[in-house]
Amino acid sequence: MISVIIPNYNHGPYLELRINTILNQTFADFEVIILDDCSKDNSREIINQYRSHPKVSAIVFNETNSGSVFKQWLKGISMAKGDWILIAESDDWSEPSLLEHLYEGTKNDPAITLSFCQTLTVFANGSINVTSFAGRYKVLHSGSEFIRNRLINSRGLVTAGCALFRKDATTHMPDISAFKSSGDMTFWIYVASKGKVHETAMCLHYWRRHATNTTTNATLFMSKIWELYETYLWAQKENHINQIKVKERCLFLVNILYRSDMLENAEAKVFLKEVKKNVSSPLLKVRFSGFCKAVSYKAVNFFQKSLLNVFMINHYK
Repeated sequence: MISVIIPNYNHGPYLELRINTILNQTFADFEVIILDDCSKDNSREIINQYRSHPKVSAIVFNETNSGSVFKQWLKGISMAKGDWILIAESDDWSEPSLLEHLYEGTKNDPAITLSFCQTLTVFANGSINVTSFAGRYKVLHSGSEFIRNRLINSRGLVTAGCALFRKDATTHMPDISAFKSSGDMTFWIYVASKGKVHETAMCLHYWRRHATNTTTNATLFMSKIWELYETYLWAQKENHINQIKVKERCLFLVNILYRSDMLENAEAKVFLKEVKKNVSSPLLKVRFSGFCKAVSYKAVNFFQKSLLNVFMINHYK
């Protein structure tokens, strides 16, 4: 059985679409666990409409906000009855064949602990981008290879809703409950390290980007930078990556600060002082690297968007 966890906070406008696209999956053997982190909108009323649905095994309303979506992840995992779990963010949605295709991919090898698809990023203005790093239609990665070449480079899983993982691969998971925005990287590295990773190039998940995303919330910007830095150091300590890769990723974080005009920010200066312990690079190199990456990203995005069949958003738009 698959357990689908829907952690929600103030996503009332998107909840029905999110829940319905899970309940209408072509795969039959699953349960749904809905967790609300003390929302201030009409989320409770919407969620209660599904209380009697046979697929909804549990609904939990927090009386106080937990302060971290990752606390909700861990709570849902502890409640899950399934051998496989999918965390479906409450503001996203999926194709009806998502669970079927992801689960099918797990049958190829008993060592698989993670199965994921590609994502379509949907912006508030209605534009759509393919967010994919797939090189082939279907591939089976070793966990260590996937961590080194994809996950640590932020070229793996775009968002949790595109990934199915084995529950027993989360045993003794490092504590990510204190993370505000980047606990997912530690989570996926740990799960991938426990076995193999199945990847399909199919785009079956829609990731909504809007003003309330933690990824676009300015107040979380520096915490995200710090958390990624801590994750790189942890990954090195656990022998998932080497010192060279840590230096490379530190430069990547400095690049983000530069491209976001944050180098003069007080907290950013504290971070730069800390990061010098692991990498030293002239600012000119940082600026040039940032420029090249920005040009490359825009070029790839343009061609992907031009080739995208917009009708893929079809019945759930």
